[in-house]
This record gives sequence, structure tokens and C-alpha cells, in this order.
Amino acid sequence: MSSEPAVGQPFRARRAIARGLRLLRRNSLLCGLLLAVTGTLVFAAAGILTAVLIDASNGEQVTVVVGPATAWVVAVIGLGAMLLIGLGHTLASHAAAQDLRKERVGMASAWSACWRHWLPVTAILAVVFVLAGVGGIVLVVPGLAVLTVFALAAPARVIDGMPLSKTFEHSVRTAAAGGWGLARYLLAASVLVFLLLFGANWAVGELQTAILMNQLSAENPAPRIEATTIVLMVLQLLLVTFAPFLFGVISAAAYAELKAGSGDQALSSVFD
Repeated sequence: MSSEPAVGQPFRARRAIARGLRLLRRNSLLCGLLLAVTGTLVFAAAGILTAVLIDASNGEQVTVVVGPATAWVVAVIGLGAMLLIGLGHTLASHAAAQDLRKERVGMASAWSACWRHWLPVTAILAVVFVLAGVGGIVLVVPGLAVLTVFALAAPARVIDGMPLSKTFEHSVRTAAAGGWGLARYLLAASVLVFLLLFGANWAVGELQTAILMNQLSAENPAPRIEATTIVLMVLQLLLVTFAPFLFGVISAAAYAELKAGSGDQALSSVFD
């Protein structure tokens, strides 16, 4: 395992953005495929579990059964969503590690990184989301502060193989070294990605609704499922499943840029 990077140079947002775009250009296809397969499994499981809550026995009225089973189903669906988010961040950080090594991400290396870091990264993100949620309940600013100072915890785990117990402390120190430049980059990039994803999902959803409404008529009360509708549904699934990778690239590119700027190239191997 490498020693902690001594980050002493000012954070260079433009270079981090360029690095992030390079990560997307080189790794979107492979990582998107892995996320799409995993996301499909997660959503399929969520659909099956949700069906357990539905009682449609009389054929006309659909009643959702609310009880202890509901909490378990919601918990399982939430766990699946967290695992998908953790996978996206793991793949993004692994891509950044390979970029620092001047190497490409392959299927074997991606699965190896996921095998070692997927669950720890998911645990890290779960803790961060809980802390940010608690901070957001008090005020918006504490929640944003938590997301900023702990944004580099997951990349530290994957890129440097840092023990889980040290990732948060190291993220705080590294974020402090990055200063306001890092904070502005994380906030601006996250807002931009969120708006792009929100706009794309909204546009696809509106197009789906328009197509379905156009098919409805008095003679044909049930809309047909056509190729265009299926393509739009697949596109929406891809947008949802690819989102964690996009957000993961933001923090992974920042961490990699801070390491590159400090001259610390002694990365720990993800595979030993």
C-alpha cells in the first residue's frame, strides 16, 4: 500500500475536468455495460418484490398491502440502489487509478476492482449519505459540507487501497488541501451533471407520454408497445444506471488530479 499522497499544490479544476472527460471517453462503454446489467437485475428484483405488495385478486381494484413486509421490501430496494451507486463510484475510481498508471480499464481489471472495493465503497457512501441527510435536516449548508469533505473517501479507498477506517480522515485532509477551488469544482460539476440527467430523463419521459397518449383512442383504449417505446424505456434505464458512474467520475477525477499535482505516483496495486 502506498503512503498517503502529500497534496500540497492548489487544486486545478480545469485539469480535473479534462481528466474526467478523458475517463468518460475511454471507459463509458465498458462501465456503462456493467452498470446496465447490474441495474437491470436490481430493477427486476425491485419489480418482483413490489409485486409482492400488490393484491389484485378481484381483478378491478388494486390494493397495496401495507405492513411489516413493506418495510423489508423498501429496505431491499434501497440496498439494491445503494449497491448500484457503490458500483458506479467503484468503477469511476478504478478508471482514475488506471489513468494515473497510463493503463486502460479491461473487463478483468474492472471485475477485480469491484470484487475488492464494491462493498467497502458502498458502505462509505451509505455513511456519507446518512451524515449528509442529518446535516441537511439541520441546514442545507452542513449537508453540502459533509458531501464535500467526504467526497474523496471512496476514491481514496480504490485508488490508494486505503483501509476503511482511514478513508474519512484522509478525505477531510485532502479536501482541506484542495481548498475552495475543490469545493467549487465538486459543487458546480455535481449540479451540472444533475441538471443534465434530470433534463434527459424528463425529455425521455415526456416523449414516452406523448407517444402513448397519441396511441390512445376510443376504439383502442389500451396503448400498444411499439419499438420506439421500448427504445425509450431502455434509454431511460441506461440514464438511471449510468448516473452513479458520472457522479463517481467527478470525485475520482478530483482525487487523481490532486495526486498527480503532488507528484505522488506510488499508487497501491488494486490487484495484489
